[in-house]
Amino acid sequence: MLSFVLAACSSAEADPTPTPINVQAILQEALANQPSGASEEQIAAAVQAALADRPGLTEDQVSSIVAEAMGDQQTAVVAAVATQVAMPLEPARATPTPTGEQVTTGGQLISLAHFDVGHTDQHRNSSVAELMMFTLIHPSIYQYDTRTWVDIAPDLADSWSLNDAGDTYTFSVRDGVQYSDGQAVTAGDMAYSLNRSISLPNSIGMPRWGCIRGFMEPDGANAVDADTLTVQLKDPAVAFLGCLASPWIMIQKESLLRDIDEGSDPGREPDLDEIIGAGPYKLAEYRRGVSWDVEKNTNYYDQPRPYLDKVRYVLITDPSARVAAFRTGAAYMEPIFPGFGSDDDLAIRNELGDRLTVTETVGFGVTGVHINLRVKPFDDVRVRRAMQLAMDRQEMVKVLSPTGGDVLCYYPCIFDWIYDEDDYRQWPGFNPDTKEADIAEAKRLMGEAGFGDGLDYVVSFRKVGNYPDIAAILLDQWKEIGMNLELRPYESAAGWAAYQAHDFTVAVQGTGLNFLDPDAANDLLYLPTAGRMYQGWNNDEFNQLFEMEKGEVDRATRAKHLQRMTDILLEDVHYLPTTGGIGNYIQWRCVKGYTAPTALGQNNYRHDRTWLADEAPCR
Repeated sequence: MLSFVLAACSSAEADPTPTPINVQAILQEALANQPSGASEEQIAAAVQAALADRPGLTEDQVSSIVAEAMGDQQTAVVAAVATQVAMPLEPARATPTPTGEQVTTGGQLISLAHFDVGHTDQHRNSSVAELMMFTLIHPSIYQYDTRTWVDIAPDLADSWSLNDAGDTYTFSVRDGVQYSDGQAVTAGDMAYSLNRSISLPNSIGMPRWGCIRGFMEPDGANAVDADTLTVQLKDPAVAFLGCLASPWIMIQKESLLRDIDEGSDPGREPDLDEIIGAGPYKLAEYRRGVSWDVEKNTNYYDQPRPYLDKVRYVLITDPSARVAAFRTGAAYMEPIFPGFGSDDDLAIRNELGDRLTVTETVGFGVTGVHINLRVKPFDDVRVRRAMQLAMDRQEMVKVLSPTGGDVLCYYPCIFDWIYDEDDYRQWPGFNPDTKEADIAEAKRLMGEAGFGDGLDYVVSFRKVGNYPDIAAILLDQWKEIGMNLELRPYESAAGWAAYQAHDFTVAVQGTGLNFLDPDAANDLLYLPTAGRMYQGWNNDEFNQLFEMEKGEVDRATRAKHLQRMTDILLEDVHYLPTTGGIGNYIQWRCVKGYTAPTALGQNNYRHDRTWLADEAPCR
């Protein structure tokens, strides 16, 4: 049902900047109280009531949605999938473009970037800085709508269905969709990319594809024909569509990937002229350490988009130089990660005022400390618990987030139906009122583990964002329980390589989550198949609970499973959440049509609807 509604509301666009329609919320409202065996009349009445007075829906669209709802009743699992996808983290928000403003096409968007791409084979990349460049070129099977960032919408496929058992999806490839070189996109391309994430030929890493490994059977993607893809899951999974819509699940040509995986030079990286996608842009020029340039893909399926002719990311590693480039108008958008520091942010906003568009942001992810259990004595949970207890997170907030912040949860605290910040603040290691007792218990655990006289080890971090600051704070805090730290900074790419090779003892590294569900954390951080399971942690009870909760259709029951999983993460600790803050994402006002996510996750760097007003510095 959801697929037809999405198609109905996204294909007939009356003007380039319509009021966004939160289709999933409409479905959720309509179906929330409907039994799985509801009659056609009941479903029709519920959908009609939910659609009443909705802005932006034509009479024909309403009739189409109601008709599809009446004709497409599914099992409870199917309904639960639609409802789970329907749960936005915030209300859908309009773009900064005022209603009725005329889109101006053409021009070049110039944005800032802090560091370079690690791989030309995007499947192997891990950082949002790499994602924002490649997502311009490589689309996904489904996507998060770039007008709202929370709604799931068609992309290379334009419809889906689910069998009664809830474990097999069928996707229809969008008619006529092509790569930028004119070659057709096929279900075979989609199947190969998905299966590759599990088989991992030549031991390549695909760190951002953990949700596919967690949900899909090995070789579970199959091209029935050129236009039809089936995906066999291990079990029903309510978050699978969210996983599939993650921009990290990019589709590349099967012919290219087979040559990389099985050709004369196995495991090689694609040459620049082999970076060919079906997204809104195509690669024009890449100068390592300088810039990433793309130009409009005239074969893009969603004409007349993109509105821009070109997009350029300018790579500037020096923070002061990045700020200067933005303030002088040499670049129109700040970097996604890391952004400007709080002092620079405030100074820029005070100086440029209403010439800017400013979006308040919080992180959607978990910044934390990875502990390598392969290295003694960190295989001893007493040492790891002592580290948890000795962290003063309130002090971290004061130092790192002067404009406001809070503790970070193992599952983002926005999923407050699991645990929220208030729950965390009652627990040892997170409670600011029990810090003295926490330190005493940490010292006792260290003594019991045989390290009452102290412990020396190395903490690694990449020299980006606030990772150096976190490491410095930990050096001071853990000294109180006899831990003497040596700090080891890495350039960004070298840090990733060390972590993926498990060549570290303790490492500070944040993780923005791929899709809007708690399983995004499981599939990226906590499961044995997770892309950032650097620590070598494996807990049988946790893994069994994951198998139970991932297909659970009742939220209260699912919450109980996830609460117990959180308890295990606290008891058998291997990853230490730190803190997060409130910030601002700033862009020049002349950048229009771009919806900056309030929670800067991974979902909106495609710039298919972005355009430039006829004012400085954009024109």
